[in-house]
Amino acid sequence: MPASGNPWEALVRELIRAWADQAGDAPMPAGQVLELCYETLAEQRRDRCLGDGVLLSTLHGAKGMEFPHVLIADGGWHREDRGEDERRLYYVGMTRAQETLTLGALTGNGNPWVQEIEGDWLMRLRPKVEPPPAEVVARRYQLLTLADLDLSYAGRLPPEDSVQPRLVALKTGDALQALVRGERVFLADASGAPVARLSKRASGEWLPRVSQIEAVKIVALMRRRREDGDPAFQDRCRAETWEVPLVEVCMRP
Repeated sequence: MPASGNPWEALVRELIRAWADQAGDAPMPAGQVLELCYETLAEQRRDRCLGDGVLLSTLHGAKGMEFPHVLIADGGWHREDRGEDERRLYYVGMTRAQETLTLGALTGNGNPWVQEIEGDWLMRLRPKVEPPPAEVVARRYQLLTLADLDLSYAGRLPPEDSVQPRLVALKTGDALQALVRGERVFLADASGAPVARLSKRASGEWLPRVSQIEAVKIVALMRRRREDGDPAFQDRCRAETWEVPLVEVCMRP
């Protein structure tokens, strides 16, 4: 099957490919392959190496981990009461690198130990970087959690609402829009039809900030089943399964 560009699908395909390389062409129960995927994904999450991309971390959080390429930003170093502790922490960060190490150095109030590093392996560069626009720096991103969503919203809607085909048509990377209806915030597709609703608590938090939302992007789609909900409310669901879009919200200042 051709690749869809979905990073989660690509990750699962890579897991299945690794399983096939290990197990060969012999038929295997689907449950066994699924168990491998669960275990491998859990291990990658513990190691914080889920898929491809850039991991942003503090130096404390990176202890015990290694990466092909490491970039350590600068600023906020050398407080007199923690000078030697921060020096050792800086060394820990440097030794996380396997292939290349880039050390940022600010002029004036930067790291006091960068100048102590010497060697023919070291290249000192002074890149000219144009400062980004203020509105870009002020932009903020936030992932909505499962607690932020009314997980049974689509399952409770009547069949004539046609929310199911709208959800099926969605894919990772699609844009949604935030709508306000009464005291609740909804997520709508390109046609303006709601496909998800925020929980009461999340709606209360986001209502004052809806005007600041610049974009809403789907990062994953989760399959929800009637039996996943509270047994006391399962009889309200009119569908056996439905999708719940998990989204990233981009906010402007």
